Amino acid sequence: MNSAEPSASRLLVFAGGLAGAAGVALSAAAAHRGGAFTGTAASFLLMHAP
Repeated sequence: MNSAEPSASRLLVFAGGLAGAAGVALSAAAAHRGGAFTGTAASFLLMHAP
């Protein structure tokens, strides 16, 4: 097993978590402020986070 694999997996999990957190934040902004672009960006981030 390559020693770089665990760190690469951790990086992907971190990036997915960051995308999920940004998607939740943008969803809240879209719900309170509105805007089609904000809602679309939130949807894309939440779909790509997993």
